[in-house]
Amino acid sequence: MLNELARAQLAEFLASIQDDASKTISLVLLRQFIGQEGVDEIKSMKADLAKAKKDNKNTTDLSDGAKMYWRRFKLLSRQASRAELNSEAGREEKFHKLSERLRDDFWHMVPALDQLKFRIHNGPEDEANWDDRWEGLEGRPPLLRREFEQGFNIDKPMNFAQQNVISRFLVPSPTAEEQATRTADLKATIALVRSRPE
Repeated sequence: MLNELARAQLAEFLASIQDDASKTISLVLLRQFIGQEGVDEIKSMKADLAKAKKDNKNTTDLSDGAKMYWRRFKLLSRQASRAELNSEAGREEKFHKLSERLRDDFWHMVPALDQLKFRIHNGPEDEANWDDRWEGLEGRPPLLRREFEQGFNIDKPMNFAQQNVISRFLVPSPTAEEQATRTADLKATIALVRSRPE
């Protein structure tokens, strides 16, 4: 379990690698914070991503404009997550405006054929089909559909792997009470689905 000082240092590491995709943190240094198991997870994810990148040079056939848009979306999403983690004042209004601007830019950047590869938010009725990639982005810019995102090569595998693993360590583990509530909710949902007629 991380103490507050270790958590603050990990948050600083995460911010630095989110701001610069070519930057990584020494695994020897990270081991002091996330242990050997965490470092092994980073190494494994990095190896998988690097292999996928080598094996599938252009698995997602997107125009340059669509690729640029999606990179901007991911950067904005990371910045919004970091702002929320740091409880930055005025973050909602700031990221609402930035995500609205990105949504507007989508129509200029992405050719019509590629627009079909994105999920467009259609107002309140779409809130029932929530996607966690919209977290912190109230303007709901279009999302690359999952089947295309899976083929979107990661340019910097080590940076990406470190971001993912460090982020997980920064999210506090649920308390026993929260876990019990989640389990009860899941059981109730399963029971409701099973009780519906086919």
